[in-house]
Amino acid sequence: MLCACNDVPGPAAATPARDAVSPPPRPALLPPSDASDAAASGGVLVLTPGCVRVRTADGRHLLPGFLIRPVRWDAAANRLQVRDRHFADGDRVALGGSEAGPGVVDGLWVVPPAPGCDFDAVWVTGAFEPG
Repeated sequence: MLCACNDVPGPAAATPARDAVSPPPRPALLPPSDASDAAASGGVLVLTPGCVRVRTADGRHLLPGFLIRPVRWDAAANRLQVRDRHFADGDRVALGGSEAGPGVVDGLWVVPPAPGCDFDAVWVTGAFEPG
């Protein structure tokens, strides 16, 4: 049997545009500061409706509490913007700062985590870079 199949992707099979996340992820913001602890963590960026998290190698979900600015959801690019860089769901990222124990940042939020955004710990984030 002969097959006139072509398994080689052509221009029409280019990488599909990522679907918009709705509602968009909402970065949690702490009061701006240039100072933070020097610990490091990292993992895979997880962007879900209303939530920005980082999944670590051991499966924990860290909520970045951003001290740095600007941090925002870029709806046109469908990406998280941190300073002059854009990050997509699934990107590997490196975090600088430190983990905050339960209740440590309660009452300090400039923009709190969205209701229903589940996480294991807050990472007080002074640096957010490609990982």
